[in-house]
Amino acid sequence: MTLSLPLGFAFLLLAALFLEPLSKRLHLPFPTLLVGAGFLVSEALVAAGVDTGLRWHHFHDLVLHLLLPILIFESALHLRPARIKEDLVPILVLALPGVAIGATLTGTLLFWGINHPTGFPWPAALLAGVLLAATDPVSVVALCRRLGAPERLTALLEGESLFNDATAVVLYTLLLPVAILGASPDGGWTWGSGMAQFLWSFLGGLGCGFVAAAIVRGVLHRLASAVPAALFTVAMVVLTYYLVEQAMGASGILALLVMGLATGEACRRVRDDFVMRFWGMNAWMGQVILFVLAGATITIAMFAERWLAMLIAVGAMLVARAFTLSLIHI
Repeated sequence: MTLSLPLGFAFLLLAALFLEPLSKRLHLPFPTLLVGAGFLVSEALVAAGVDTGLRWHHFHDLVLHLLLPILIFESALHLRPARIKEDLVPILVLALPGVAIGATLTGTLLFWGINHPTGFPWPAALLAGVLLAATDPVSVVALCRRLGAPERLTALLEGESLFNDATAVVLYTLLLPVAILGASPDGGWTWGSGMAQFLWSFLGGLGCGFVAAAIVRGVLHRLASAVPAALFTVAMVVLTYYLVEQAMGASGILALLVMGLATGEACRRVRDDFVMRFWGMNAWMGQVILFVLAGATITIAMFAERWLAMLIAVGAMLVARAFTLSLIHI
């Protein structure tokens, strides 16, 4: 038996409504409960003979072209440019060279620790390092707010996590051809061309983000109603991401990051903060879908077969993060 997609989505939202207050009572991060719920429900359905239809390779386009743009743009909307400006240097150091150093060191430790050059070569190790290098401090930021930690510390964590997500996406996009084709002229990829593409992805994404932000700010204050304003931001997110990513070959994620940071104040001025609340709802649903799907694709067999590789990955990530912070002295 195959689970109906609309029925599964309805159950997903209902479960999330109960899990969010539960996470507060248990003092656990909401994403952690979502991943756990996705895993447990998926395993229970499979044991009952129900095919969920969820396969990890189906989610590439959903995550990269829908969920990630929504989450990045919404997070950028809520960051105050003035707060980011005060700590821009340490945030960029952590998010740019910090991610690069962390990814390289993590990949190196993974390559040495797993010690299987044929099944896990250098390009695959570096790609894994990029995926692990970008921090996601959702639970840490929530803890900082609950404990009344300094606002600057929270701003550093939020700013770094937002910028390093964009950096990791750019690096992942550039390293993926290396892992598939190999870093050689015969494979159609060279390190020189990869560096040029990285610079274009980064700088092109930044420039296009500023242009898109100027358009959004120029149009928003001319719209008299909140609903058209919200729909206009949706259209701009879709158009900006697609045109920058597909037509120009630059980083659509970086463009959305810049557009969100530069238009947050304009969005807050729309009637009763409607646009901000609208994107908050979008991000909430996106987070629920993303983390539940992540949990649903985890299987017990993964832990049985690859537990040692997982432990090596966790250890490599922690060592790389500590080493990066010790170099940067922040």
